[in-house]
Amino acid sequence: MHPRHGDHCGVCGDRLPQGIAWEDARYGPLAWRYLLTLRDVFVRPRIAFPGPTQIGPALLFAALGGVGLTLTTDAVWLVLPLRFGLMSGWYGGHVWAVAALIAFALASTTTLAFGLASSFGLGLLVVGRRRGLMRIGVRASAYSVGMLGVLLTAGVMASFTAVMVGMPRDAVQVAWIAVAAVWPPLMGRIFVAAAQGLGLGTGRAIIAALGPTVLVTIPAALLIHMQLGLMSRYQLS
Repeated sequence: MHPRHGDHCGVCGDRLPQGIAWEDARYGPLAWRYLLTLRDVFVRPRIAFPGPTQIGPALLFAALGGVGLTLTTDAVWLVLPLRFGLMSGWYGGHVWAVAALIAFALASTTTLAFGLASSFGLGLLVVGRRRGLMRIGVRASAYSVGMLGVLLTAGVMASFTAVMVGMPRDAVQVAWIAVAAVWPPLMGRIFVAAAQGLGLGTGRAIIAALGPTVLVTIPAALLIHMQLGLMSRYQLS
């Protein structure tokens, strides 16, 4: 058996990618490892998923993405009242609101990761995988959720910038629709790569990834529906 990949023999284990930088201190400082992991999960997920390891680092990665999104969104709502002169009587409860939003981000991030993990584990079971289903699922789900948090953070900042410079509202809504439309295939690609990292063929990996991919379409569809509604409202007004 391979010393780092217990589910594979020595020869097959050596053929696997090096793994996720976030989990290996040899890649350098923590911040640099975070950036490397974002790149690998987003751009080349097959490099990032050699197989199951500890799930603690993955959950921490997901939590950082959720908290970053919360703080970014909250900063936007702090700047907007300053920009339009609406700060009077508003800042007093803001610290508690930030704390509540961070707690909500941690809870929702964890819930989403475990929900995706359960559907991915079920898919692995369908294609014949029997061992370590939840551990494998949580690891892949947590990294995908962390990447999603960063993607949404970029969307929030882009929307805020567009509002501040006076871009048309419809352009902002179309941008969010485009971001939401990318979610399902992007997340599906990550789970396919995670399944392939376990040694599954492409067909079985796609079947295993169907559950989390379909699950992600729900919030994506809701966001698209909301943005289309806003576009219609602005046009009517």
